[in-house]
Amino acid sequence: DEAKQVAKARENYAKAVEIQPDYFDAMFNLAVSYYNEAADLSKEANNMDLKTYQKMGKQTEAKAKEAFK
Repeated sequence: DEAKQVAKARENYAKAVEIQPDYFDAMFNLAVSYYNEAADLSKEANNMDLKTYQKMGKQTEAKAKEAFK
């Protein structure tokens, strides 16, 4: 995850949880990776200038909302 290989990190966290379902650290880090993705999308929408927001803001907010689910 720290190496910015989020997909690979998620895959490894999921494998760890599959092997040991009560592995708190793996489950926590998996959840945090999804939360951070959603938070980054939300922050991206919030930091857009008006022109950019009018073009892409609603779509970015929708992606963030979906990611938070």
